[in-house]
Amino acid sequence: MAALTAPADIQIFTPAPAGERVLPPAPGAPVAAAIPSPVETRLANGMRVIVVEKHDLPLISATVVVTP
Repeated sequence: MAALTAPADIQIFTPAPAGERVLPPAPGAPVAAAIPSPVETRLANGMRVIVVEKHDLPLISATVVVTP
């Protein structure tokens, strides 16, 4: 088996000496979460549909679950 070697153009980082290390900042205050309420309805064919609207982002996510 051949020995592993790093590519010649890869930059190698070493940690700062213990005396030069800086502690990370303290965590900030908790942020209040605004979770939208789901709206549930049934289609004419009996299919249950649950929708959660959030108009902040142009995003659509769908999950289809089929139960016998």
